[in-house]
Amino acid sequence: VRWEEPGVVFFEADDTRLLRRVSVAMVCTNLEEPLLRRATRFLEHSMWLARFPHRSVLTIHDVGECEGLRFVASEVIAGETIRERLER
Repeated sequence: VRWEEPGVVFFEADDTRLLRRVSVAMVCTNLEEPLLRRATRFLEHSMWLARFPHRSVLTIHDVGECEGLRFVASEVIAGETIRERLER
């Protein structure tokens, strides 16, 4: 686990098919209504970003569902998270 937000857990993983490191955001599905809306909005924003590639925007590799868990797979950006930077 790299970090957590309400309703979303972020991991770093290995994409064994394409041989690259990825960031995977798993969206919890058993949430109270306000958090479920927030998690759903996160998925919708990820799908929107995937359609508009830009060098200054994180690359989204996949958005989907596996065994009832919704996820977003994206490139890994080296460095600290925004939360880590703000806490520092």
